[in-house]
Amino acid sequence: MAGARLTHWHLITCEFPPRFGGVSDYSSQLAAGLRAAGVDLRVWCDEFEGFTNAGLRRVGALIDAMPKPRRLLVQWVPHGYGRRSMNVEFCRWVANRASKHGDEVDLMVHEPCLSFWEGGLVHNVIAGVHRVMLTLLLRRASRVWMGSTAWGPYLRPYLFGRDIPLEWAPVPSNIPVAPHGADADYPVGYFGQYDEQGIRVLMQVLEAIPDRIALIGRGADRVPMHERTIVIGESDAGRISRAIASCWVMLHHYVDGVTTRRGTVMASLAHGKAVVTVEGRLSESVWRESGAVSLAPVGDSAALANNIRGLLREHDARAALGKAGAKLYRERFSLDHTIAQLLR
Repeated sequence: MAGARLTHWHLITCEFPPRFGGVSDYSSQLAAGLRAAGVDLRVWCDEFEGFTNAGLRRVGALIDAMPKPRRLLVQWVPHGYGRRSMNVEFCRWVANRASKHGDEVDLMVHEPCLSFWEGGLVHNVIAGVHRVMLTLLLRRASRVWMGSTAWGPYLRPYLFGRDIPLEWAPVPSNIPVAPHGADADYPVGYFGQYDEQGIRVLMQVLEAIPDRIALIGRGADRVPMHERTIVIGESDAGRISRAIASCWVMLHHYVDGVTTRRGTVMASLAHGKAVVTVEGRLSESVWRESGAVSLAPVGDSAALANNIRGLLREHDARAALGKAGAKLYRERFSLDHTIAQLLR
């Protein structure tokens, strides 16, 4: 712990407030948590001038002027660094920071790469470039963190035999619990993906239950108007926290299943809410093994509606599920847990 604090840390991120986004929320919390733990930390985002070659050279010179030992904590999402998500030069720059400048590189993988054969030729070309980028980063990384254990099979082939651990570092809640609590009373809240499938499932659930649903977060305005929806939408963290606190049951749908990289579901757990969500191809075993959430298959609106109805009827079951979720969050997913991992 003491050695980690004597190191000069540099957080490299594609998003940081006032920009919106999950990586921005995560990076902001991480910076605050590390500084509170006594870490000497600088954050680099907009200084890269769009992550151009000129911006990379400029930031590299600024970092070179700062004391050693240096540790670069790189937030990795391939589409975040420009050049149509194919910024190979950025990855080469990160690798050179380790090989030529003596910096340690920690890589936090929020999303590793596009999958092949989920689109046309251009999609496959980009997916191939993503793997080149991963190879450059993993070749020089000292430590690799994953927001989800699902990323392990995507990353291991590009280590090419390097013996470094891939450590699970769940993303904490992106919404701090507001001190003033609820400001209304909503039977159900939805805080998940507002993609085409998510909206379709949401509308089917809405038709299957007689209760109001509060639509929370960015994208809520994409949902067709309905007499039993209340649109909270994108708002400040305090307003969203009070909206979550106002709900009895929280619904979360993700096209690939709930995972520990989803700050939205973490927010509901941190607020002690009964969570109804979906199990899919990327879902970790902890969701089923813990019994801390109510699960249905991805896209199964009938099962989701049935689980919601049961929890709305049974106060004790709802309270027990919320309590189990809050306990799981405290013990496995909280920001304190993340900071302790990084400093270990």
